[in-house]
Amino acid sequence: MKHRTLAIGLVSLLVVACSKAPDKSPSNPTQPSAGSTSGTGTPKAQGDHDHGPGGHTHQSVSIGESQSGPFMVKAARDEGALKAGAELHLDIEASGATFTSIRAWVGTPDAKGSRKALGEVEHADRPAHRHFHVEIPNPIPADSRLHVEVDGGDGKTHTASFDLKL
Repeated sequence: MKHRTLAIGLVSLLVVACSKAPDKSPSNPTQPSAGSTSGTGTPKAQGDHDHGPGGHTHQSVSIGESQSGPFMVKAARDEGALKAGAELHLDIEASGATFTSIRAWVGTPDAKGSRKALGEVEHADRPAHRHFHVEIPNPIPADSRLHVEVDGGDGKTHTASFDLKL
């Protein structure tokens, strides 16, 4: 009876351990994030563009660059039409000072009706370069722009905005 109870306990432990979702945190870079590929250029089930072995393999369009406090912010987006309710893929780089995070959104400066997206480091050797999947609001507010907020880690944020030419 004692051995049977021990065996049932071990089987239960294995079932629980094997059902744990994989860690997709930035500290575990071996796990792909949503929208990434297997390294062969084939998008994962949730992905909608190619993050092939060399990074993105799409065509980018420069949105521009803007100085915001100590940061020079450069932004580019995937080429193509922008549609309300769709996802916008961005590459943003901040230079000039150290920072802790970059967030971006499409809409008004106060982000009302928009969702802020946190940029992800895609390449460890380029930590100032971040990739974003930003939701375009539906409906798109009048005078919408791309807003980029850089957190300097000192309690101050600096915001740059760019014309999306909607």
